[in-house]
Amino acid sequence: MRVIDYRRHLSGALQGFVTLETESGFTISGIAVFSQAGRRWTALPTRPRLRDGKAQRANSGGFISDPVIEIKDRSRKDAWDHAVLTALDRYLEEMSA
Repeated sequence: MRVIDYRRHLSGALQGFVTLETESGFTISGIAVFSQAGRRWTALPTRPRLRDGKAQRANSGGFISDPVIEIKDRSRKDAWDHAVLTALDRYLEEMSA
């Protein structure tokens, strides 16, 4: 896979958002990249949960979202994170050269 865009957006553990192209030709936008306490991971895109055309809020005040794409198996999710983060590191290295 290869990263085609990265938007840095620092907010808590959130580092930014990746757009990537998979080996099969899919383009996935809005993959969130997180880093905290020496650990890095990704979150696949989500969409807001709507009721009567309005985004629903959780009791905590944030918005409720539902997954667009899921990887339920932990080992596959870990492999996905590793692949995306490796591609991102390669992309950032190329952009700084």
